[in-house]
Amino acid sequence: MGAYDAYLALRHRLADADGPDHVALVLTERDLLEQGAYDTLERTLGWAFDYGAERVTVSVSVLDEAVVPTLVRELRGIDAPR
Repeated sequence: MGAYDAYLALRHRLADADGPDHVALVLTERDLLEQGAYDTLERTLGWAFDYGAERVTVSVSVLDEAVVPTLVRELRGIDAPR
């Protein structure tokens, strides 16, 4: 756990407010072409559920329809907590 993650965990434990029930992520196809993007997405999903989210919605904006089958295959391969 990095320093910022530790800070967020402490802040979450000390806060009076509940965590979010629903987290929405809006990505572009270009975001998913970056090196390590799917690993980052997996960690982000885990983080959201660890902080109390019951549901996470991932929306991907696509400009090139030809990449849709590849993106769907890659996104289905993500090891998400739920």
